[in-house]
Amino acid sequence: MIGVTEARPVRAVIADDFPFLRRVMRDVLQSESGVEVIGEAESFEEVLHKVSYWQPHLLILDIGLVAGPRVDGLAQIRELSPATRIVLAGDENSPEYAETTRDWGCFKYLYKADFLGGVRELIDELQVLTESGARADRPA
Repeated sequence: MIGVTEARPVRAVIADDFPFLRRVMRDVLQSESGVEVIGEAESFEEVLHKVSYWQPHLLILDIGLVAGPRVDGLAQIRELSPATRIVLAGDENSPEYAETTRDWGCFKYLYKADFLGGVRELIDELQVLTESGARADRPA
């Protein structure tokens, strides 16, 4: 087709303190066309390092790594990599909880038990934003 170019891959970093969950998330994300998992982190300090170094399009972050007093850590992440879309992943399955994470400035909330179901929609949204050059600090 004229005018169609190959889409740039969505570069993702996965952060969770459980190795098994990181592996599952990596497998699910890498099964999606147009996604490249470029790093993993198991602690908040490691998240800061990886995000600063890689400047990913997407950070899938276990809410347990930033819950409580660390919610301010989301601002640190945005400061290090303003274009990174932060997606919190957690065990709560409620619209209110998802809305709270958006109030914290996150792009999206994914319920871990339905991770597979939410990934395709997430990747579609990110590919559109990545291709358009939209920044993370602008409304989606």
